[in-house]
Amino acid sequence: MAHQFLAGAALASIHHIRLVFCVALMALMGACDDADDFSNFSTLNPPVNAPVAPPPMVDRVGPTPDATVSAAPAGAPSQFFRLFDIAAQGYVEEEFFISGTARSFRPVSALNATGPWPVETAGDAAYTTRIVVYRPVDLSAFNGTVIVEWMNVSSGFDIGVDWINLHTEIIREGYIWVGVSAQQTAISGSAAFALQNINPSRYASLSHPGDDFSYDIFSQVAKALRTPVGVNPLDGVFVETLIAAGQSQSANRLVTYINAVHPEADEFDAFFVHSRTRSPAPLAPFLNGDEARGPSETQVFGNGSEPVLTFQAEGDIEVLGSAPTRQADNASFRYWEVAGGAHSDLYFSSTGLTDLGGDPNAALVVENASPQPPFVVCDLPVNALPLHLVIKAGFSALNEWTRGGAAPPSVPFINLDADGNVV
Repeated sequence: MAHQFLAGAALASIHHIRLVFCVALMALMGACDDADDFSNFSTLNPPVNAPVAPPPMVDRVGPTPDATVSAAPAGAPSQFFRLFDIAAQGYVEEEFFISGTARSFRPVSALNATGPWPVETAGDAAYTTRIVVYRPVDLSAFNGTVIVEWMNVSSGFDIGVDWINLHTEIIREGYIWVGVSAQQTAISGSAAFALQNINPSRYASLSHPGDDFSYDIFSQVAKALRTPVGVNPLDGVFVETLIAAGQSQSANRLVTYINAVHPEADEFDAFFVHSRTRSPAPLAPFLNGDEARGPSETQVFGNGSEPVLTFQAEGDIEVLGSAPTRQADNASFRYWEVAGGAHSDLYFSSTGLTDLGGDPNAALVVENASPQPPFVVCDLPVNALPLHLVIKAGFSALNEWTRGGAAPPSVPFINLDADGNVV
């Protein structure tokens, strides 16, 4: 079960692994760094938006700049989202550095609750970040779709939450997964497992100018996957479909990306917005003394040409207060809620780290109050609903839809009480 997590370091001990996932589990089960106060919202059964024609967009920022891709130093990348031998599953793990000049953006008018948000360039800054690539060793097995995950940094370091939930589907169907270190915290934050803290020599050349620039960095990574400058991070395969994914705080950032940046950047073919809260991430904090953030009940701009699937667990609805952002399905948007599911669950914190897709026990609902003893020990069992199976089904349906197939089915909202406070 041993796996080399860090280049130039000894094999990580199970003690350290458990500590990492204790931190990650606690962070993801609590408030996210892009969340706001979830108390005292008025109703959890709001009217849903009707499809409307999008307002005309004016290209104020120009095309996405090129970025240059280079190979990372020899050795294994720092990652904390699998405890199995990926080579034995027919996949290869590679890490690349990507450098360029990223732009920040500011709104040109008040941010509404439905998007899109016209923006203009506010500034630019040089950066170097990293991406982690999981691809089939046999590239003839590639199914044409690349999943680009905005990695979650709620715990102070990168976690590929959607990789954990989707990896058996990814490997079985031949997807390529790319995890992006889009935010500054992952690189130079104060957490012990931030890249430059856990492996200073390997990541010394990384430099992030701040999260204002994260949206353009994400666009530049997407562009580099299709038309690379420098090293080709996908070993020359032709990319048919790029789907952006992100969970929790990363989902909040995707909401802002879809509303503000994607209408002009147009680098992605679809979006998987997983377990968002009701508030979007800030576009650019503290412009003129105010944070450039959409209203607290902002919806995804779901009337565009690219499909969007928003996927919410019951815990996102009742605990994190996302119900005011519910949206009606339309020609390019689907909204799924799953009763009984948690924002963070047993599969994420334990089973999913070693699941190879062939063990039926991974689908069992079991009572486990201590998934990572002695660090995660609870009075009641951790939520064990196999939500990951529905996540995989949702993502598979989104991919089929994006590639010209049938749209995912519509899913009814979870029923709430008359006050809109309790499922």
